[in-house]
Amino acid sequence: MLWSTLAILAAIYTVIFGSLSLIVYWDSNRTGMDGPAKWAGFVFITGGVGLLLYLSEKDSEVADVDEADPFSLPGSTPNDHQKRDRDSDG
Repeated sequence: MLWSTLAILAAIYTVIFGSLSLIVYWDSNRTGMDGPAKWAGFVFITGGVGLLLYLSEKDSEVADVDEADPFSLPGSTPNDHQKRDRDSDG
């Protein structure tokens, strides 16, 4: 009875985290992250913790912080902000 329960739990774990590992491999390959196989294996072995670490790493690698302008709205160009400054000065 114990062995059959453990076998069922192992099969469920393999199906869930195997599928998540395939998704992580595909996504990291698509976005150009380093080591997609490394991330997929890490997610499979560590489970949900690995998935959270992958998502955190992906967010920090994909985000482009250099181009952020705290004074502009999304969709506006930096020239829009400069035009407003010139209009209000004169």
